[in-house]
Formats: sequence, structure tokens, C-alpha cells
Amino acid sequence: NLEKYTYDLKKHYITLKKLDYEIKNVTFDTQIAAYLLNYNIKDDAAYLANQFGYNIPFFEVISKSKEINYEEVKNMVCNKAKFIYETKNEFLNELEKEDCMYLFNDIEMPLSVVLANMEFSGISVDRTFLEGMENDISLELNKIENDIYDLVGEKFNIASPKQLGDILFEKLMIGKGKKNAKGYSTDKSVLEKYKDRHPVIPLILRHRILSKLQTTYIQGLENSILEDGKIHTIYTQTLTRTGRCRTKFTKYSNKIRLW
Repeated sequence: NLEKYTYDLKKHYITLKKLDYEIKNVTFDTQIAAYLLNYNIKDDAAYLANQFGYNIPFFEVISKSKEINYEEVKNMVCNKAKFIYETKNEFLNELEKEDCMYLFNDIEMPLSVVLANMEFSGISVDRTFLEGMENDISLELNKIENDIYDLVGEKFNIASPKQLGDILFEKLMIGKGKKNAKGYSTDKSVLEKYKDRHPVIPLILRHRILSKLQTTYIQGLENSILEDGKIHTIYTQTLTRTGRCRTKFTKYSNKIRLW
């Protein structure tokens, strides 16, 4: 089984697995090596390759063309492969100098496959349970909105900082407030400061929490459930140290992209 080198093993592992092909014996990943050596990297290998003097067009530029120039795509793929092959030893030497070989070979490379399988397997989600939560939150939001309107004596857009600021600082006169060209500041720190001045403010804070929970999380999760009843997150392995393996939800694409 021949040794294989690549850029972003995790992405290629998943792409090929969706085609019922399991790639094996990948011994080097330029993206992971560059990450450990603190190079600036992105998903597209061209970004790193061009830092090493290779003139490779970015995939994003080619993909936005009205007509795909397959000769250009072929050259791009070949040049990326050339970059990976020609710089492999250079990266390995740097890893050796930085005493990162154990980290690279025994932790990061195996981790790519683990994360790939986690992404491929996905996370089962009970859509019915989420829909029940969404319904409960909607009922509570409606009640809170009506209570807010009763307390202030009129209806307004609670989500509008400008309208809310005018209600709080001009109509209810809860305080002086900080005003700029866009209106009064109504962020959480401001509302927390004045929450004992009027009973409407705790309701507004509660309204914000529930709205965030409903739109960002519950609806966000619902929209990310695929036909198999699962969410297939992307576990990003090569982020800044404080954001290791941050996840993001995605609509898994059926398109195959190996370049």
C-alpha cells in the first residue's frame, strides 16, 4: 500500500468515504504540519503554496467563473500536488527541529481520521422534541411581548434598538442613557444597569434570551438536520489554539471537491 500525502486529510477522507472508498496509509498532511509550525493556513492549499513561491490560483476564484476552464483546474490540481510533494521534507525537517514529530505522527494525524468518522457518522437529533421546545418558547415569547406592550402602553418592535431606546429613555425616562447617531444604547450591560428602574426591563432581557435560543439554536439545529435524521457537524482541527475542534453546522454537500 503506497504512502500518500495530502492537504486536509479529514476533508478528503470524508469525501471518498461518501463514495464507499476508504483512503488508507496517508502518512503526511501539509495542512496539519503547517498548522503545528504556526503558518497562516486556509482551507485552500493555494494560500499556503503561494507563500512558498508557487503561483496557484485560488479555488474560490476559479469556482466563481461563469464557465469552468478544465485545463486551468487540471493545472491547479497538479501544481497543488507538486507543492505537497516538493515541500514535504522541508516541513518534516521543521517539525523535527521544533520537536513536534510525536505530536504530528501520533496525535494530529490519527485525530484527523477520528474527526472525519465523527463527521461522517453525524449526531442523531429528535426533531419532534425540538419542535416541542420551539412551540413552548413561542408561547412564552407571545405572552412576554403582550406584557411588555401593556407596561409601556403601545406596540413597538422589541428587537429594534432604536425603537426600544426611545421607549425606555424618552417615554419611560428610566435614565439618561448613552445616545449616538443610531440612537440609545440598549445592550445587555445597559439594561442590567437599569433593570430595577422599571418592570419592563427584566421582561425585555428574558425576551432576548428566548429569542436567541429559538432562532440561533433550536431553528439552527432544525435547519441542519439532514435526510438521515442527523446533524453532520464540521470539526475544525486547525484553528487557533483556543478554538481547537470548534464545530459548525453545515448543510452537507453532495458535491465532490478534491482540489
